[in-house]
Amino acid sequence: MQIIYIKCGKRGTLNIKRTVSKGHTCEYYYTQHFDSETRKRTCCYLGK
Repeated sequence: MQIIYIKCGKRGTLNIKRTVSKGHTCEYYYTQHFDSETRKRTCCYLGK
């Protein structure tokens, strides 16, 4: 899903990373976008 991230204003893909610790599952949301200046992919953390 394409979104525009509020903090940096760049368009990126919404991703969810799931972790399991001591039987509890947490979901972390982040965006991944391409930086045209550095020609690299960067990630911005959104939160739980």
